[in-house]
Amino acid sequence: MHETQGVNDSQKTRAQLLAELEDLRARVAEMEQEAAKRREAEDALARERDLLHTLMDHIPDTIYFKDEQSRFTRINRAQAEILGVAPGEAIGKTDFDFFELEHARSAFADEQAMLRTGRGVIGKGERMRRADGEHRWISTTKVPIRGNDGRYHGIVGISRDVTPQKRAEEQLRKSEERYRGLVESQQDLITRIDRDGSITFVNEAFVRMFGRPRHELIGLPFLELAGDADRRAMRDAVDQLERPPHRTCYEQRAPTAFGQRWIEWEINAIRDEHGGTMEIQAVGRDITDRKRAEAALRESEQRLATIAANVPGAVYRAVYTPDGKVVFAYISPGLREMIGVAPGQIMRDPRQSLRYVHPEDRRSLLRAVAASVRTLHSVDMEYRLLTTGGDVRWVRDMARLHLREDGNVIRDGVILDVSRRKTMEEEKAQLEEQLHQAQKMEALGQLAAGVAHDFSNLLTIMLGGTEQLRRRMGGDGAALDALSLIEHAAEEAKGVTRSLLSFSRRVPTEKRSVDLTHFVDETVRFMRRILPASIELDVEIDSDEPLWVTADSSQLHLVILNLAINARDAMPNGGSLHVMVGAAPPLPTEEKAEAARAAARVIVRDTGTGMSPDVQRRIFEPFFTTKPRGTGTGLGLAIALSIVNEHNGTIEVSSQLGLGSTFTITLPCVPPDARRESDKATVEPRGNGQTILLAEDNHYIRKIITSTLQSFNYRVMPAGDGVAAMECFREHQADIRLLIFDIDLPKRGGLDCLREIRGAGIRLPAILITAHAHVDLEDQIDENSYLLPKPFQMAEIGQLVAQLVTDPKSETT
Repeated sequence: MHETQGVNDSQKTRAQLLAELEDLRARVAEMEQEAAKRREAEDALARERDLLHTLMDHIPDTIYFKDEQSRFTRINRAQAEILGVAPGEAIGKTDFDFFELEHARSAFADEQAMLRTGRGVIGKGERMRRADGEHRWISTTKVPIRGNDGRYHGIVGISRDVTPQKRAEEQLRKSEERYRGLVESQQDLITRIDRDGSITFVNEAFVRMFGRPRHELIGLPFLELAGDADRRAMRDAVDQLERPPHRTCYEQRAPTAFGQRWIEWEINAIRDEHGGTMEIQAVGRDITDRKRAEAALRESEQRLATIAANVPGAVYRAVYTPDGKVVFAYISPGLREMIGVAPGQIMRDPRQSLRYVHPEDRRSLLRAVAASVRTLHSVDMEYRLLTTGGDVRWVRDMARLHLREDGNVIRDGVILDVSRRKTMEEEKAQLEEQLHQAQKMEALGQLAAGVAHDFSNLLTIMLGGTEQLRRRMGGDGAALDALSLIEHAAEEAKGVTRSLLSFSRRVPTEKRSVDLTHFVDETVRFMRRILPASIELDVEIDSDEPLWVTADSSQLHLVILNLAINARDAMPNGGSLHVMVGAAPPLPTEEKAEAARAAARVIVRDTGTGMSPDVQRRIFEPFFTTKPRGTGTGLGLAIALSIVNEHNGTIEVSSQLGLGSTFTITLPCVPPDARRESDKATVEPRGNGQTILLAEDNHYIRKIITSTLQSFNYRVMPAGDGVAAMECFREHQADIRLLIFDIDLPKRGGLDCLREIRGAGIRLPAILITAHAHVDLEDQIDENSYLLPKPFQMAEIGQLVAQLVTDPKSETT
């Protein structure tokens, strides 16, 4: 019995286990389904997040999120561009870090109000300044973000640049004001009439003519302003507007405040999209005097001819018949004086008149005449006439046209010689072009100054790195040659930068005594690398003694290099380039009592294509080039001229087409005792463990300077910004013997840090290094501070540091 019960209990347990197992399997399957759904939800969420990121980064509107303190928590690319930073750099910052104070305060107030009230700002117009300094109008919409707890934890904003719309609105407003001012100031009568024939607008001249208040004229039927005898003609003219060209001219008599006057009307139909007339615009002018003149014309023809004969220029009357013929009824004798043609010759054969019109102006003149005959519009145009002697005369042709009862169109006009005025206008255009070129040069100077900072930092790193490698390479000749080539290229790049800055007058030149014979010999060796093998290069030293001149060698190198490049381009099929250096005839001086100064010259002669006299006259103009578009800037010789002038020298060119070109550079010589730079004794750069505070924001430059000074047995305390530098100075002031500050440090500038130190009465020697072209920095530093422009060799800073830490004037207080 016990055994049977044991078996039953065992079976029961097994059944329970199976049931539990099935239940477990079901729960596992359910959990797997839930996990799958969760993964699908996560995938969908990731796709939506990616879609949101894509939309935010590619939508042209700016999108940003802020926390409760109005700090940026996320921005898109468009907003980052406005702020002038990378998207991540804005996180944690506020509008006060980027925008003008007024704009930042307004935005902060709006956002804080939204967080309190929950009400957003929709389409608010704001004017803000971008990171590049440009002011723009934006339309901003912001809404608060509500969390799960019901509180507002931040805001999201989107802004759209509406500057074009704002400008368009402003231009439209100004245009409407100008149009209204123009219309009101016109002496002609201007009016608008609706489709029912009632007046809807009149200008001030219209009011004066009819002597009635404006409000009485508005709504008045236009026909009532015509005399009884002319109302039929007015109706016929209005009826003509229904036929192309939907404009016409007619004359009427009208009772006005000045009595009965003749008015010539030019009326145009303003048509809707269906071709119906919406409105009529009419411009009228008082032609009473002309009508009276026409009535008396027959009686005064002889008198008029006498007057016309004495008018400067040529007075004429042309008659255009309905069948297209042209007859000159009168031409004054002034035509002979103007172009040497007898008036009778043209009157006998009017077709000859076109012979004396410049070929380029004939078509436009014929079109203008045909249009004026068709519309009876007055003519006032300028074109060119050819004289019998082959000269060109600019003339102004002014004429009035009217339709006679016989159907002929009469054109009475006068032709005046305006050649002198045209010449003055051309001279003015040339002056404006020169101003334009000057503005281009100013832009170039600004560009050069902007590039100089980063370029000089890179060159400093290159020069410092090659110098450190040189000290570690030992006697590896091939490697040292390669380093020398890199150093030479960096020095040339330094010269290019300084030359551009000097050309734009943003940095003074670094002049020292240079032996011109040795300098040219070295330069020619470098020139061989840029010339093709098809060009033979030779140098001639025409002096047994050194020729000393005061010059910036890098700039002088750039002058000769530019001449070599121009010569290369002028000899595409090969040739020869000859460079000669020697003594030159003495240069005259401004002081009469002083003898003429000795001079040296460099002659660069090629066998290229040569230049015409016109090209030679313009060869030194900025941006002038004869090279194909995209292959030349037109600045090489302009820079060369500027550099030579800066050195009190001259540069001359002699050339003939097909016979090559010769450039001669003449520079004043200096006596041998002026060679200061080459005779200076150097100071041993090694130190005795003195402590130097170095503040430089460029990591690589900071590292190279630190490593170099440490190799010279100095202790260096490096800092990456002005705040860190001042903290280090306060902590280690007693140990520091020398300050080396970069001018442009983050957080606080190096010059500002030095001013605080000097304000405390501390006279530690200081070296200020800069990559900018600060011409006026020398006036801002004291006698115990020294300026070291980038790029520089590590040996330069080593020598300067050694000089300052051992100088007895280097006191701390």
